[in-house]
Amino acid sequence: MLARRLGRKDITALELQPHLFSLAERDVYLNRCEREVSLVHGDLRRVGMQFAAGSFAHVLCNPPYRTRASGRSSVSMEKAIARHELACELQDVVRAAEHLLVPRGTLFMVYPASRFGELTSVLRVHRMEPRTVRWVHPLADRPAKLVLLHAVKTLRDPLIARRRRWRRRQRCWCSKELQAMGWDERHQEGEGDAAGEKSEK
Repeated sequence: MLARRLGRKDITALELQPHLFSLAERDVYLNRCEREVSLVHGDLRRVGMQFAAGSFAHVLCNPPYRTRASGRSSVSMEKAIARHELACELQDVVRAAEHLLVPRGTLFMVYPASRFGELTSVLRVHRMEPRTVRWVHPLADRPAKLVLLHAVKTLRDPLIARRRRWRRRQRCWCSKELQAMGWDERHQEGEGDAAGEKSEK
């Protein structure tokens, strides 16, 4: 998606689960992005063994939303690992980003709005400063379910809360950022995982 929609030619994708890694390989092949996308089968908790420190200018991730103890876990282990912090926790994700990024490199995350306070605290422990945030609402009159966050390594500038820019699209209100991510009316409440089906990294 990034290679096609944003025209990036230097993407490295890390995936833990074997089946999802195979699906990613198939997607890269079908979209003819072999030159633009490199796939790595590995564990983000051990990125230091696969990538040198400061190897990337940008990191984009969609980590598990739920803690081990929250909600009902899927009977499918693949889905359970994708949705719950079974194979990695928030601190592992941020620690990996700190290792991978160059100074002033950028981290982009989508995360539950209910865990925003926890997210900012963990980021600052690892020298990652939140720079901009945008709240994602399932409908215009409903509380935010998700937050799109942009953080910068070793940056101390003040946080900027972006004004919402909504566009009516059937029953769902979608900003330009969400449309770029492939967001549509299926991601309203009641479908997917916490207002959006999880997709590993």
